[in-house]
Amino acid sequence: MITFNKIKFENVFPRDFLELSNNNTLSFGSKKIVVAYAPNGAGKSTFAKVLNKENKFGEFEYTYGDDKYTTKDKSTIHVILDQNNRNIIKGQQSDFLLGDNIREEFQLQNEVNEDFDEFSSKLIATLKGSLGIAKKNFNIKEKIKNSTLANGISDFANSQSKGKGIDKLKFFEEISKIKLSNLEYDESKLSFFIEDYSKSKRDSIFFTILNLENVEAFDDLVVINETNTAEQVLTSFAYQNDCIVCDSKDIDINEILSRKRKIRESKVEKLTENAKKILESIIQKLSFVDPFGIRSTLIQAISNNNFELIEPLKFELIKYENLYVNKVFEALKTHEDIGLFDKIKRYEQIRKLEPKFNDEDILFLQRFTGDNLERPIYMKRDLTGHIVIKLGDVDIVNTDREGLSLSSGEQNFISIIFELLKAKNLKEELIVLDDPISSFDSIYKNKIAFAITKMLDHKKTIILTHNTDMIQLLEHQKQKNFNLYLFNTKSQGDLGFIPISDTEQDIFIYLHKLLNLFRDENIKTLIKDVKSFLVALTPFMRGYSQLIGDIITKNELTQVMHGYNKVKVDLNEMYRHIFGISIHHDKVLFSGEDIASLDLNDGEIVLSKNYPLLNRTLSSTKAFLVLRAKVEKKLSDAYKVNTTKNSMLTQIIHKAFSGKSDEMIEKRVFLFSKKTLLNEFNHFETNFNLYQPAIDINSAALAKEKEQILEFLDSL
Repeated sequence: MITFNKIKFENVFPRDFLELSNNNTLSFGSKKIVVAYAPNGAGKSTFAKVLNKENKFGEFEYTYGDDKYTTKDKSTIHVILDQNNRNIIKGQQSDFLLGDNIREEFQLQNEVNEDFDEFSSKLIATLKGSLGIAKKNFNIKEKIKNSTLANGISDFANSQSKGKGIDKLKFFEEISKIKLSNLEYDESKLSFFIEDYSKSKRDSIFFTILNLENVEAFDDLVVINETNTAEQVLTSFAYQNDCIVCDSKDIDINEILSRKRKIRESKVEKLTENAKKILESIIQKLSFVDPFGIRSTLIQAISNNNFELIEPLKFELIKYENLYVNKVFEALKTHEDIGLFDKIKRYEQIRKLEPKFNDEDILFLQRFTGDNLERPIYMKRDLTGHIVIKLGDVDIVNTDREGLSLSSGEQNFISIIFELLKAKNLKEELIVLDDPISSFDSIYKNKIAFAITKMLDHKKTIILTHNTDMIQLLEHQKQKNFNLYLFNTKSQGDLGFIPISDTEQDIFIYLHKLLNLFRDENIKTLIKDVKSFLVALTPFMRGYSQLIGDIITKNELTQVMHGYNKVKVDLNEMYRHIFGISIHHDKVLFSGEDIASLDLNDGEIVLSKNYPLLNRTLSSTKAFLVLRAKVEKKLSDAYKVNTTKNSMLTQIIHKAFSGKSDEMIEKRVFLFSKKTLLNEFNHFETNFNLYQPAIDINSAALAKEKEQILEFLDSL
């Protein structure tokens, strides 16, 4: 059960809908479907769009179960709009594909993507944080012999890719093979090494030392180094006036710094190229922090002119290079996710299989398209291995109508079936369908009704429609599978969702049950206004007489239906003759002129609490007949029309307003444009449906036509 407390959109709905308290509940009971019937112009599509949150001016408030929902909340309703809003089948392939194998594939795909994103974020944080790997081309990559791991780490370090370009299966397979070495190391040395190694090779002390081929004795290099150190100390304590080393007072630090620089510069000028390289590339770049003792090792080697003294330093640096690789592998093993690896393996196994439809619903769609469009719907894998849905050679999802080369009916049918497939998969329990069979032919309508009852069997569905075919088709697909409501949004009569009882629903759907009601003696207890009842039913009785071949009765009733005719007919006797019972104790005599003289009131004809739809129908059909009779009577009298030769309404209008003047044309067009005067509303021979024409015009539109026609007649 869903209760609407508020429905608002500009001036489409009356003020009563701002605080609905009566006729505001749609009850499913034990059924899956509720049908809310309303004629065109009642605001069904607007209501659907309000529920779909399509406009900032729309508002709703409803209660479902124990919870209340407003426009600001996440709704429990999924809306499928009418065909005008379904030009493109929007969504992801996984929204529509069903079946255990496909469902598992898409579920694994989502899980793999989510778990891999988490793995990526943690690994990237480690690579960039403690390992200094922050760009695609990182130095240690050359030492990682496993190309899959090396290229994978490079892809993670790439700020654009962030690991999305790797082959997940191969990458995790190689991680699983990693064997870590248990190496001892000094934390300060490793931190120093990683920071230095992460620099460009030109700026890295490590790469400079590895490229040293010899040293030569040069005492001045020692002096330069000592001078450099002195300058660093003096600069660091420039705010002191006293020497922090010798306790001398009031020293001139700037003068001492100047003197030291001159000494250093004079010594540097005398250095060889190799010595300058050692000075600039290594010694000057070293800070006070030198855990490997690089400075002292180099100076000692130079002082002794012994290159071999550097070899142990090189050996230790290479050891830490290998340790660095081990630390990178350790990071991979630390973040290794066995569960994710298993999911990737299973996902890749499924992806090797050619996808096939194995769900009954989509097989239904596939069969239909193959039989009718000469272009079957099928699945295939694209170049990346992902499933796509094809119609012929075109991707059907997210392709506009022109790209699919379908007729409007074909495109609308496929789009609504796909919408039903999507709705079937959604977590929302309530589905709202706006006019699902509008403008379809009978074959399409029947298939859509089947699809709704089949695909949405596990949902609660609200169908908004103005088409009685929708109601009848739902009943024929599965009897007693829906509750029916009349959705009234206009100011006349009861507003809101007016429930239609099972009994009235039956006579609405089944003609023989309607006829049985008219044949039942109990009909007398339901009739509130016998004369109005018989007048309203006259066109239907005329059509029924012609249907069963009773031409005499048909001709008598035809006379009553023309407003210029003065012949009186006993409508009670006509009813008794047709349905076998008399509903009044006396004659009920009416001529066409008598009907033309009736008031157009909206009194109760049958008990509206028992039969609201029938009461509304009879009120409307009575209004149609009275308006038609008034027009015929007025025009035939005012313009002296020979009704023997011109007995039909169209003939009378043409005779009364003959000619090509603007005035004549305007008057003819006015009358011919009125829905209430069209033959379909008074003749039932072609479509024996008492309800359809009467409820196909909303109460506000009917009231407006009454007023306009009466004003027109008064002006003649």
